[in-house]
Amino acid sequence: MREKRYKVAVFVETSRGYGRALCEGIADFAQANGHWVFEGGGEAWPEQLRDLAPDTDGVIARIPNARMARSLTRLRVPVVDLYRWRDYTDVTSVDADHAAIGRLAASWFLERRFRNFAFCGYTGAPFSDSRGAAFQQAVEAAGHGCSAYREAAYDSDYLGRMILQAECYGEPPDHSRLAAWLKTLARPTAIFCCHDIRAYQVIALCKELGLHVPSEVAVMGVDNDRLLCGFSDPMLTSVDPDAQRIGWTGAQHLFERMTGQALPDRHTLVPPRRIVERASTETDPVEPAWLSDALRFIRREIPAGVNAEEVIRFVGRSHTQVERAFVRNLGNTVHQEINRLRMREACRLLAETATPATAISASVGFSSAQYFNRLFRQQFALTPGQYRLQHQGQPTPPPRAQ
Repeated sequence: MREKRYKVAVFVETSRGYGRALCEGIADFAQANGHWVFEGGGEAWPEQLRDLAPDTDGVIARIPNARMARSLTRLRVPVVDLYRWRDYTDVTSVDADHAAIGRLAASWFLERRFRNFAFCGYTGAPFSDSRGAAFQQAVEAAGHGCSAYREAAYDSDYLGRMILQAECYGEPPDHSRLAAWLKTLARPTAIFCCHDIRAYQVIALCKELGLHVPSEVAVMGVDNDRLLCGFSDPMLTSVDPDAQRIGWTGAQHLFERMTGQALPDRHTLVPPRRIVERASTETDPVEPAWLSDALRFIRREIPAGVNAEEVIRFVGRSHTQVERAFVRNLGNTVHQEINRLRMREACRLLAETATPATAISASVGFSSAQYFNRLFRQQFALTPGQYRLQHQGQPTPPPRAQ
């Protein structure tokens, strides 16, 4: 029997890394599940929609407004939305878990002992509002305040289209208001931005205002757009929302609807993959300044098996002075802080890679795999293998201070 060919229209922007990763996920699923033929594409949905073949079997799209949703549902074929600007009747959606993204960013900054926090996004954009609210709730639950930037409201339809199609990498339209807000922030401040373009704009504006990134303002975005993060100066730390998994899951849901299988959940959220650290957050907001330098030295030398004596020699101060500063400001001795940072990196590697635990123990500076396993079990009440089974593919929680 000849394999059925599925004709699928895809309306996803490919001008930025997030949209391209969605398309990669869609293509990966299609290659593994039957013969798919793609049509449509990009942001030009009104023109492309008019040219769709009448035998189109399904649609995957990023739907910015009700007009496009109505146009797609008139086709009377399954539609999966990968934007979820709004919920639409007869449209299934797959999206990033925006609240989880906000919480992950907050836990990352909190674990690095920031005390001042801010969020910069687009008021009225559902993904931005959700990320900002979760970020603010998490830092406030830890006993800190969070300044939220509120720009003049845009029309919802305009904002939905602008973010997908015409968002500016350079000077933002709210340049003056954003600059005035940045000047009001306490320093050092950790700023979480709704996505990488907003973070890129914030970093450029900080440079214009004479605010140093990251020592005065540490900036994090979302999407892990490698080109945009790389063009940023300094390079931008970003949350990887696992866009490829979102695209793959959207294609899976469309396939299930096209083939009459049990319907998936109408709205599916995909958790973020990880935070990719770059220079825009490479700072430790602790005093004195030499203590911050010591923490950066530890992180850099973890693979070499750095020890407390090497840290003290690097700082160039007395053993007693260094130990007292670590305990007073960090709550750990130098040795305990080294082990905490080692365990943080080990957890990341266990969750994000298939590297054997013995190799991970060596890569984070343990000379004995047995000692690493014993210490890991003491801290997490799990073996490294059990931890990997529970956390692989999920954001890595920070290890507790010892």
